Amino acid sequence: MLNIKKQEITVSNNLKKKIKWELSYASLDLEINKGTLLCIEPTNLAYVEPHTIEYKNNKYLFFNGNDNFYINDLNHPHKITDLHKYLLLSKKN
Repeated sequence: MLNIKKQEITVSNNLKKKIKWELSYASLDLEINKGTLLCIEPTNLAYVEPHTIEYKNNKYLFFNGNDNFYINDLNHPHKITDLHKYLLLSKKN
């Protein structure tokens, strides 16, 4: 029988600093939801659920050690320095 083990991943200080700066630039105070590591035992399979911010029906996805973020899915990466632009567009709608 397979067992799924969940471990919470902490947001790196570097990533948290970048996100907080972009949020302050967009005049927003949103919570960063920590990601999780899902390990399927007894296999060696694992899945990393990204850190997220939810705002206006969009989910912004972030990974530690990555200067990109994603919106709703992992198909199109965006530079983290452009996060405030996407948040401001959502804020207007």
